[in-house]
Amino acid sequence: MSRIALTPELQHEYQRLFAACVIRPERAAEVDERVDNILVDRDRYQMVGQRLDIPSSTLAGYGQLDGAIYRTRETGNGSG
Repeated sequence: MSRIALTPELQHEYQRLFAACVIRPERAAEVDERVDNILVDRDRYQMVGQRLDIPSSTLAGYGQLDGAIYRTRETGNGSG
């Protein structure tokens, strides 16, 4: 469990920081691809999230991280 309390002030700060985020033009295609991947698997993330009582957005984020790891390292099976 986190030792940081999500106070209204901290939540506001997180929202402000997120709203200030800007996608760099050279990363736009990668962001679009990741969003498309999440949307394709959206129903699956929601189903698993409900079963495990985990937000589907958390599962989607981990899924994208997992995919990024496998795309950026040698898998040992000749495909990477």
